[in-house]
Amino acid sequence: MKLLMNLLIPNIFLCLMLNTAFAQTSVKAMTYNIRYDGSVYDAPQLTANHWENRKDVQIGLLNFHHPDVVGLQEALQHQVEYFADNLPGYKWVGVGREDGEQEGEYNPIFYNSKRFTLVKYDTFWLSNTPQKPSKSWDAGYTRICTWGLLEDKQNGTKFFLFNTHFDSKGRVARLESAKLLKEKIKEIAGGTAVIVTGDFNFIPNSKAYKEITSGKLLRDSKKASRYPPYGPEGTFSGFDYNAQLKSRIDYIFVNTKVNVQKYGVLTDSYNQKYPSDHLPVMIEVEISE
Repeated sequence: MKLLMNLLIPNIFLCLMLNTAFAQTSVKAMTYNIRYDGSVYDAPQLTANHWENRKDVQIGLLNFHHPDVVGLQEALQHQVEYFADNLPGYKWVGVGREDGEQEGEYNPIFYNSKRFTLVKYDTFWLSNTPQKPSKSWDAGYTRICTWGLLEDKQNGTKFFLFNTHFDSKGRVARLESAKLLKEKIKEIAGGTAVIVTGDFNFIPNSKAYKEITSGKLLRDSKKASRYPPYGPEGTFSGFDYNAQLKSRIDYIFVNTKVNVQKYGVLTDSYNQKYPSDHLPVMIEVEISE
């Protein structure tokens, strides 16, 4: 018996060491532009699509698909608070883009707090002065990127989530934002696993897309998926239920530490309506350290 224990104990420790060295975490990540609350400043013709008529469908969508992390775009403070109150088990981080506090749209990150611990987080602005509220180039609006470092509570695996929303008006702003985003990822994340969610307001043949996927830093999760992509090509419907869905402007990018297993564009609807003018994109990945 003593001889058997002497043989087993080193093997047990070896297995524990190997499990620690090769810790792996499965993550479901989503990006979703929920459309700001139109009752604040929408045109009258969009009354039917006001957020008050859509908010519970969005909550249902998120609770059903239950992503581990989700980056939202266009959320105003009261919308963020509504999500926080109605998504059990999630916590969030983020700031308003206009003042770095509560004014204007957020790019909040919601995460499954039962699975992950938030280690640190911050926000930078897509401008020549990213450390403070500002806009640059030909941008029509102030734009931000909120990021967080998350740690798996079971095995300690860490990854960064960057959530952003590029400008809808300025081509130069989108290109320069792509360059800045890559610089910031290198500066903040180093060699750690990275997932980037966002409404980028560019299509795959644009200069900004080519910039963000150039080099070896980031990959388009749709192209990196192990299994064939699911759903339509496009992610923007403009609230048109009969749209052909060809315009792909919402993306999830990953670095080489993230192995994409599945990619999908979700077409969940209600009464022949979409709950936002954008469709959510979700991926399933394996992250190894």
